[in-house]
Amino acid sequence: RDPVEGERIRDLNVTPPVTASFTENVFYFTTRQPKTIGLILRSGPTQVEGTLALKLPEGWKAEPAEIPFKFEKPLTEQNVSVTLTPPADDTVGNLQAELRVGQKVYRHGYLKIEYPHLPVIHLHPRASARLVRVDVRTRAKKVAYIMGSGDEIPAFLEQVGYSVEILSDDDLRNGDFQE
Repeated sequence: RDPVEGERIRDLNVTPPVTASFTENVFYFTTRQPKTIGLILRSGPTQVEGTLALKLPEGWKAEPAEIPFKFEKPLTEQNVSVTLTPPADDTVGNLQAELRVGQKVYRHGYLKIEYPHLPVIHLHPRASARLVRVDVRTRAKKVAYIMGSGDEIPAFLEQVGYSVEILSDDDLRNGDFQE
């Protein structure tokens, strides 16, 4: 019961003991140089400890190969980083996180959908991301960009080496676009 909103009914959420979510859905590698990527580990409703390992496509390498984790408090998060080295040739593949807790392996991520007009939804999709190794040659280094609703393109442009400047409505009305 809530004193203002009255009786509230919520769904029962069944969650894995730990989840891993990548900070990006796609990681672009435009050279053979290693790049550090991020993951967010989230504990479930109890204390948990184990090891995170990445399942990589052929030719890719991860350092460290495994990361131990320990959560003493439920429903908390830890940020971890892994350095990936891509293969020399252009390739596309899937990266998957595996969380080992005792003898069990979990491959779940965490996604919370929360809007005022909807009930809160907790999802546990597969903990995966896309890896893209592609040779990209950029002529310009700076890009002006007009954002769209839910637009993720600026993040992708930055991953392949562009400096992105987001233009506002005011910039479009009063901007100097001579360069």
